[in-house]
Amino acid sequence: MRRELFLEMDPFEATPVQLSVADALAGHRREGDAGPSGAASVPGACLGLLQGFDAQGQALVRDTADLQAPAVPARTTVPLQADMIGDTVVVVFEGGDRQRPIVLGVVQRTGCAPVVTVRNPVSARVDDERILISAEREIVLQCGEASITLTRAGKVVIKGAHILSHAKGYNRIKGSAVDIN
Repeated sequence: MRRELFLEMDPFEATPVQLSVADALAGHRREGDAGPSGAASVPGACLGLLQGFDAQGQALVRDTADLQAPAVPARTTVPLQADMIGDTVVVVFEGGDRQRPIVLGVVQRTGCAPVVTVRNPVSARVDDERILISAEREIVLQCGEASITLTRAGKVVIKGAHILSHAKGYNRIKGSAVDIN
């Protein structure tokens, strides 16, 4: 049985090429065939388990079908963090080689908190002379019981167990009304 495949030589003109189905499939490895390194090839995507990270920070994954097999270093297309260790990941194998996994994503846990979309993101700019942090509604700097809050209305609130104002030069408190104690 022969199938006609089209190889595009010119984007406006297709040239027919005669290939048998066996010839067309010869370039695609089937499960159980040896890959480039002699390992069994794996078609399509598989599920794996994120086992951890090696000394260079590369992800280590293990096939969920064979949990006795050693974890293998994997490249990834998504960021992976330490809190994801033990999670199920979607893995493909480069050239079908089980020793060359690529993590495509992390299978979401049931009951995960939904992703929150930020409508007005906070921005920060840093250069050699100043740091600018801006937000639409409010900025709060907090450490323990101490905090400084800046609001959209222009209010500045400084809270703490002990507050010290110290200046080498003139220290001025100015306002339409000033209340001390």
